[in-house]
Amino acid sequence: MSNTDIERGTIIFVASLQSEFQISMFKALQSFGWIVETFDWQKYIQKNIWEKIQAEYLFGPVMKQINEALVDKCKTYKPDVVFIYKGIYVWPETISKIKHCTRLVISYNPDNPFGNFNYEYAKKYRIKGNILLSKLITFKKSIFFRRLWGNFIKTIPVYDINFVPRISQISEYKRIGARYVHLLRWYYDPELHRHVELTEDDIVKFGSDVLLIGRYEPDNRRECIGALLDAGVHMRLFGTGWDHYLSRKLKNTFGKSIRPVYGEDYTKALCSSKIVLNFQAKLNKDTSTIRCFEVPACGALLLSERTNELMELFEEDKEAVYFSDSSELVEKVKDLLNNPEKRNAIAKAGHRRCVSDGHDVYSRMRECNDIVCAKLKTLPLSTSS
Repeated sequence: MSNTDIERGTIIFVASLQSEFQISMFKALQSFGWIVETFDWQKYIQKNIWEKIQAEYLFGPVMKQINEALVDKCKTYKPDVVFIYKGIYVWPETISKIKHCTRLVISYNPDNPFGNFNYEYAKKYRIKGNILLSKLITFKKSIFFRRLWGNFIKTIPVYDINFVPRISQISEYKRIGARYVHLLRWYYDPELHRHVELTEDDIVKFGSDVLLIGRYEPDNRRECIGALLDAGVHMRLFGTGWDHYLSRKLKNTFGKSIRPVYGEDYTKALCSSKIVLNFQAKLNKDTSTIRCFEVPACGALLLSERTNELMELFEEDKEAVYFSDSSELVEKVKDLLNNPEKRNAIAKAGHRRCVSDGHDVYSRMRECNDIVCAKLKTLPLSTSS
């Protein structure tokens, strides 16, 4: 397909357009000359509690409305491609229907439907000293986990192409009949994740020796934070899901409620910190996360749980720093704080590697674009109504 053909092509981008991750993908596709129409899930999820419950647990009239509206949109536009981002709301039969009015239906799912979304992992979210709330949280999470991926897994074989961010997902997708699975690693958005000049107010608000941004998970992250605080390290913590799991020490340090940071505040927090800590998401069985690219893109130093994948992406102790347990973490942090020249050299080298290896969203989506265009060359130009 020539560049002229691409410019005339139309994509319907199906996602929640309230997220900066989806928006950056959308903008990258536009930059390649596609006419990109959007289908936003959130327009069909109203503010009343009952509809929010339907959307969370994937049942009821809300699901039907979303699927019918998506089919109607595809019939109206007859796009070349329908790109569905984390299609947990889409039924297999809906994909089959829209194939009659489009040439290609592709999926990108940032999460791992074959991760630890099960009752055993849900039980790990129990709260020490609160039996009733622990039972409630475990019950709610186990139901949510059970509902979350059942429908999506059924759609995997129906998509023409599945894009995934984890190497392990390729074999899992193929095992259940996926037609074509392609690795599309995490990325950073160069318009958002870059070095920024900080004001004194920014430094007061976000500055720290060690920063952790991320949701709570029942792994060793609380232990690691506690070990750093015991060692006298100045930390900041941002994220979601932490409030029920804060020890007295963590409450005294960070307050009773932990809030997330997004957008420019997220970038300022990264740029204000000497070291940025990263934990792999055990729920998704991650060996890297999107933060592993956003952090060096901002010129900050990445200190992450050690994995083979990360050590291939960023050389250990030269482009990033890694740890395996709380004692090694404390040792690495102390060394980095006591050696600012070493710390800055690693941060700069990590930034160079991140940029030169093309981990930005435009490079990532160019991979996607090339695969999609190659596939379209093999397909008929027209679609039936």
